[in-house]
Amino acid sequence: MITELGVASESTAAQVLDIAQNLPAIDGVGSVVATDQIFGLLERDFPVQNVRRAVSKAVKPPETAILDAHRSLLDLSRGPDGVTRLVTTNFDLLFEAAASTPLDCLVPPLFPNPSKGAGFRGIVHLHGKVNDAYDDIDSEEFVLSSADFGRAYLSDGWATRFMQALIERFRIVFVGYSADDPPLKYLLEALRPNYAGDRLYAFQSGTAKAASTLWMQKGVTAIPFDRFDQLWSTITLWAKRARDPEAWHNSIAELASQPPGSLNPFERGQIAQLVSSQVGARAFLAAKPTPPAQWLGVFDPAIRYATPRDRLIDPKGTAIDPFAQFGLDSDLLPSPSNPQNPRSDRALPDGAWSALEPLPTDTYPNSSIPRSSMRGGSAQDPHQLSSRQFILSNWLGGVAEQPFAMWWAAGQHHLHPALSEAIERTFETPTADAALRQTWRDLVDAKRKNNLRYGGHDLAAYGVVSSATASGGWSEWYMQRLFEATEPRLAVRRSWTDVPVDPTASSDNVLSWEVHYPTYPEVEVPDEWLRRYVEGLRSNLTLAVALETRLRSEPYFMLRPFESANGDDEHDFGINHASDFAHRLVDALRRLIAHDPQAASVEDRALPRGYRRIVGILLSAWRQHDDSGSRLLSSEDLKAALMTASDADRVMALNQLMRWNEDATADPPAPNPLADKLAFLEEVWPRQSFVRSGGAMSALAQIALTGGEHVSILTEAILPLLTRVANAAPLGLWWMRSQDETVAVNPEEYLAVMSAILPVRAGDWPYGVQQLVEKLARIADLKGDPRLVELQRRIAGI
Repeated sequence: MITELGVASESTAAQVLDIAQNLPAIDGVGSVVATDQIFGLLERDFPVQNVRRAVSKAVKPPETAILDAHRSLLDLSRGPDGVTRLVTTNFDLLFEAAASTPLDCLVPPLFPNPSKGAGFRGIVHLHGKVNDAYDDIDSEEFVLSSADFGRAYLSDGWATRFMQALIERFRIVFVGYSADDPPLKYLLEALRPNYAGDRLYAFQSGTAKAASTLWMQKGVTAIPFDRFDQLWSTITLWAKRARDPEAWHNSIAELASQPPGSLNPFERGQIAQLVSSQVGARAFLAAKPTPPAQWLGVFDPAIRYATPRDRLIDPKGTAIDPFAQFGLDSDLLPSPSNPQNPRSDRALPDGAWSALEPLPTDTYPNSSIPRSSMRGGSAQDPHQLSSRQFILSNWLGGVAEQPFAMWWAAGQHHLHPALSEAIERTFETPTADAALRQTWRDLVDAKRKNNLRYGGHDLAAYGVVSSATASGGWSEWYMQRLFEATEPRLAVRRSWTDVPVDPTASSDNVLSWEVHYPTYPEVEVPDEWLRRYVEGLRSNLTLAVALETRLRSEPYFMLRPFESANGDDEHDFGINHASDFAHRLVDALRRLIAHDPQAASVEDRALPRGYRRIVGILLSAWRQHDDSGSRLLSSEDLKAALMTASDADRVMALNQLMRWNEDATADPPAPNPLADKLAFLEEVWPRQSFVRSGGAMSALAQIALTGGEHVSILTEAILPLLTRVANAAPLGLWWMRSQDETVAVNPEEYLAVMSAILPVRAGDWPYGVQQLVEKLARIADLKGDPRLVELQRRIAGI
């Protein structure tokens, strides 16, 4: 253009241009000399029309001009309605040439109102344009000099009015501008009084900090990039998406068929962007093969930012970092671990993206109903999910058979009802795996019942007791609420904290089940409500045993002894809350016996005989008598229960019997322990061979030899019940505790019991038995006793 006008080198404009071109760039400042000032100097030396014609000729592109970038920007400027809306300050006609179909062309100063739907379409040449021949301008206004900018943005203000109206309706992205370009300087200064921010963006090369410094004061959000070739390749891909969104959605959805750990963070980020819209979520759902459940690790920021643990081990034997498996390119990097506490949890950044929570772009069937998460605290409320969340719920239902889905769900406090229903629908078909169906039913039910939980306590039962007390007493309604609130239930959690990246892992390896026993408050039940109270306790205890039995072949249901012995504290024994249920039931039965013996007898007979760990309750009830002196539970009924119980339960009953002792201070007087022991051994203990296990023989021996002053009587009753054991392991180590004085007082009984049950080989005897034989050998009355001689022969190996 300088050549076209014939500008002399000594002219002011030429000198200023030379200085501007040779000044070094200053970070955060940009160009020092603005081009509008140079054009203003040229217009002082040449006619304005000549300057404009020279510019028109200077911007003429070569015939071989590549228009790919222009086509990409045109594609990106097309809105959801299919209308192209692009504003340019370029004077050339390259956008028109790149358009696949003719577009409206708008020039200043008369612009349409963008706030009206049909008012703005096509290409707007904000500062004017050239004619088709590129030898003159083709608009009333042609903004070059400072004076031109002043009219456009200040005095006449037609450019300012148009851009203000544009910003009110659209978000604007500046492409190809630097922060100090005159068009943007005038535009942004004119907009500043009325512009609140967050609707203007600009691409800027350089670091994020430098880019932000250049644009921040102008109210523009900078989008930094490293190299221009990367910028344009990115824009080209964006344009490809804009040309055919459905095809793009489908191509990205194909990536989701792979496990997220096999993709790059930016690819996982593309999937995250995909499922952030309803249309994209639908493409994700339709992908074939169906995206695996491990994508929940990407969708849930709590998993992405989970702290790596030593036990998070993948099949290759290396520690797993969940962020490496599931993190997004847009995620903030996890905070470094504390060197002084490397196992401390990672902090979850504020605003971390989640596909499971409501998103700003979500649409809802009813705008008046509050929005909800797919999981967590708000999921228990009847709030609605968005259409996008419903689609993801259906996807999760389709992959519910995969271990990762179960592992994820086990870690949630609540699941939204719509999500639970989608999962349950998956297993309604006749061909569904029955075991998985039951696992999910239990899991969903456990989450539904979490609304009774608060921290480590259950408040519902406390509320029932408090309300019953405040309202003047118990009623059937309050009793029902009490036993609903204290009902044992299955609880599930993730097995350890492993992230199950192995798709072959079974549900048994990723879930951990237990029976949860809600905290039971202190309850004062009036006599008239005792029977109903016993009914409720019996029902909940029956349920507890059924649940414990479901979880394991040998359920953990150790009963705390009902009677303490030798001053032992009852709480020194390993128990769980099922034992507390049993004790409450026995205590209530004892009260009911005193209040209504006939009702107590009926309730006792209602106890389930087939359940194994209730034997201890039955044994305690057997010791109780009604007013007529009859046992509350007959010996025949108790024997039948022992015969159907397991060996462990029979041994537990014998251990409980061993603790029966005299208690002269009891009020009411305690049952006669010796009489009860002898009656049990004579009337109750089965004679069948299958009950004569090593554990049972050891327990019977202890009853006999730890009977104090009644050792002789008890030994006489027990000897017919003993048999030699093949394996001495169940006999235990209690022989070691036999004191010299105890053996000296009852040597005959010790010898009789040992001869009856000890294995043939002395090498199979429990530790301490040989020393016990040596004690007996030192007792004069036993010299030459054939039984002692036989034991000594076994020790010698003869």
